Amino acid sequence: MKKVKTIFLMLTIFVLSSCCGITQTKKISYFNWGTNLKQIRKIAILPFQNYTNDKEIAATVREVVLAEVLSQGIFDVVDPALTDQVVFEEGIGKNLKFDAATLKRIGKKLGVQAVLVGSVTYLKMERDGSYVYPVVGLSLRLIDVNTGKIIWECKAMKSGYSFWGKLFGLEPKSTLEIVFELVQDMLKDWKE
Repeated sequence: MKKVKTIFLMLTIFVLSSCCGITQTKKISYFNWGTNLKQIRKIAILPFQNYTNDKEIAATVREVVLAEVLSQGIFDVVDPALTDQVVFEEGIGKNLKFDAATLKRIGKKLGVQAVLVGSVTYLKMERDGSYVYPVVGLSLRLIDVNTGKIIWECKAMKSGYSFWGKLFGLEPKSTLEIVFELVQDMLKDWKE
């Protein structure tokens, strides 16, 4: 009987830790199945839009996305400094609005088949009692520069909340850790 109680207790702890201790990602993504990703060899990652109060987060997230795209080895990526120069030459303002003709010119100047545009849609430190944790929302979109069609789009949100962290007073993951995990989760679509 003691063995059964021990096994039951271990199973209960396992279920609780797997359900409550891991940060969850909520995401929705779209992939244009008429597009062959293997035809896209090189992309440019445009500057990200920022819908939050943190003025530096968009540049930070763009760097994380760049690092993750390169580490996965799916595409070659044009240096962001060169991309920024072309975006500036095209007269694209801070709102980063562009039309199909502008996309085509950017693609030609940079020698890319697609551009990755993104935005930081949500960034807040949430509070549950005395426990404070980050919540991050991102939007990424891969666009064909020749047609202006969306190849892939993903919107996702991730919370740094941890049941066990709150229960035992542990430090939550940092905003940057959540950003890294969220970007990795979003880009898994490209390998599937």
